[in-house]
Amino acid sequence: MLSYKQKIEILERDNKRLMEENKKLKEQYTIDLQHEIEKFKRNEQALLDEIRKLKDKTEKELLDFYKEKEIYEEKMNNCVAHLDRELTSIRAGRANPGILDKVMVDYYGSPTPVQQVASVAVSEARILTITPWDGTLIKAISKAIQTSDIGINPIDDGHTIRLVFPAPTEERRKQLTKDVQKQGEEAKIAVRNVRRDAMDKFKAQKKAGELTEDDQKNLEEEVQKLTDKFVKEIDATCARKNQEIMEV
Repeated sequence: MLSYKQKIEILERDNKRLMEENKKLKEQYTIDLQHEIEKFKRNEQALLDEIRKLKDKTEKELLDFYKEKEIYEEKMNNCVAHLDRELTSIRAGRANPGILDKVMVDYYGSPTPVQQVASVAVSEARILTITPWDGTLIKAISKAIQTSDIGINPIDDGHTIRLVFPAPTEERRKQLTKDVQKQGEEAKIAVRNVRRDAMDKFKAQKKAGELTEDDQKNLEEEVQKLTDKFVKEIDATCARKNQEIMEV
């Protein structure tokens, strides 16, 4: 049977052993924890890098997306701008300075638009007045108007040129509205050709792996919205011109 002293010694040895084991466990736990923390930091940094790359890619894709959209929007807008210029040249009976846009006058040997060498104003509903800033140009301006396709003889009083727009007949009005309709249809075809070119490009980019299926779909939807917008604008422009023709 163990004496009290022996029991105490055994307990002290066991306690010492347990303390050493506990110390080793703590040291190992600290090392493992540090490894886990370092691993977590590495994973966190890798995740942040991926997020940054994804953000950069997304921003670039958005920039490319809006750049593509702007390109086709500008092309469609040019189609409408061309229609505006063509309709301006249609003489409906009301005085319109726009009919002089294509008239060039010889200004010191250089073909120059009338509006750059004279003041052009609508003095009455059917009368356009042209007052040269340089009085010596009045004959040259009259000649330029006579040789143009305007179809109105200028009245020159030596200081100012007057263009009197004759009221169109009912038959002429009907023909003019047909001309407007034709110009409008040509403008719509031009806009739809832009849409077709855009769709073909998107399909080619998708096939080449430059666009995802979602990107292609989004771009096609945006271009279709632009097409609808400009077709409506063309219809409205033609309607305004036809109203002007019929009111004269």
